[in-house]
Amino acid sequence: MDSRRIFDAMIEYRSKMLEVGYFQGYEFKNQMEPVFSAEGYRQDRKDKEENILIINDAGIGDFVLLSPSIKAIRNHYPNAHITMLLNRNAYHLARTCPYADSIFYDPKCAEWSEMLPMYDWTLEFIKTLPPVKYDIAFCFNHRNAKILMAYMLGANKIVHYSSTVICSPYFLNLAVFTPMINCRMKTNYSKPHMVDRYLCMLDEYFGHEIEDRELEIWYEPKAMNTARKISAEYDFKTKTVFLLMMGGSSLDKHYPPEKYAELARKISERVPNAVFVNVGGSSDIESAEKFSNAFNDSERFISLVNRLNYAETAALISLCDCYIGNDTSAVHISAAMKIPCLQPNCFPMDHELKFDSSPLMYYPYRVPSISVMPIRSLPECVESEKFRGCGIETKPHCITQISVDTMLAGFDMLLEKIRKHDSTPNFIY
Repeated sequence: MDSRRIFDAMIEYRSKMLEVGYFQGYEFKNQMEPVFSAEGYRQDRKDKEENILIINDAGIGDFVLLSPSIKAIRNHYPNAHITMLLNRNAYHLARTCPYADSIFYDPKCAEWSEMLPMYDWTLEFIKTLPPVKYDIAFCFNHRNAKILMAYMLGANKIVHYSSTVICSPYFLNLAVFTPMINCRMKTNYSKPHMVDRYLCMLDEYFGHEIEDRELEIWYEPKAMNTARKISAEYDFKTKTVFLLMMGGSSLDKHYPPEKYAELARKISERVPNAVFVNVGGSSDIESAEKFSNAFNDSERFISLVNRLNYAETAALISLCDCYIGNDTSAVHISAAMKIPCLQPNCFPMDHELKFDSSPLMYYPYRVPSISVMPIRSLPECVESEKFRGCGIETKPHCITQISVDTMLAGFDMLLEKIRKHDSTPNFIY
């Protein structure tokens, strides 16, 4: 955006915020609408939407889960210029997306809890973006602050849900930004998975249910070349390859590496040609070392930790037979590749599974899967209202109670689901 008048109006409103001590959505909109109109941002294009903005501020896994929605928007607007505004972590998978014309990355997709620093950051960030008059902004955001960003970019229509996608006490309240949402879609509480949460917004906006709801993964050929070299080096074709992921964005989702090692030993007794390929980033090096020491079988363990980017990891996953690992982006990449998944989950049995519960939101989508959960909360988490059930995010906590024998039982169940081509999710304790 390069309109001096628009920026001057936003700076003027910032001064009002400092005077009264808060942001008022209706007041901000009343001040800005005449300015946007005068600068040509409110012209009636008579259904000829030419510039579409897609906003998603979550991590890599959520970007994978958004893939059917991105495709659906492209199919609905085949001739539009589609811009995506994403979390920078999605770079390696987003840059080859065939449905977008332009991609920009917000380097500060933060969970803002204070309005003024968020307002200042947004104002400075939009100055770096091209001066495009967006006809529609589809806001698939997890942080309500991104609604303000769509508005400050001058989007004519802002499409969002009637409620927040994920409830969190750390996010700025949706009501603050409600005045800017002029196309508010009802949340479909019968479909809790994130793929469907995204798609249901489009179902209502387009007036029909999107038929193609399959996940997609995009990466350049060189990523597959790297994966195939690794496959040839370790002779994947003669082995049953288990992709092992022991990392994740939040420590409450981390199952102990020593327990993974014990599970791997038990699986090896049942699957003679089993090999376990560990992927992850620099933060997963310690877990790989703990697993290796406990597993103590160098011929069956291949550590590729901190060696591959996300595109290369995705390509490698497509060459594996099964995913065993934490609830993190790799499990959704595996689901997109139709790789069966076994995962421990930190959500305890004594919490009610409901619409905003993590297991229902993030189970491996449309692929045979087993999610293994702890029987009960540890004392600190009995009253937790967090969507992952476990209330301690700074260390592995409730998830540590899951026994290796229960994980092994989950593995046996997964084999049966694979045999039956059963892609319904199962949650066991």
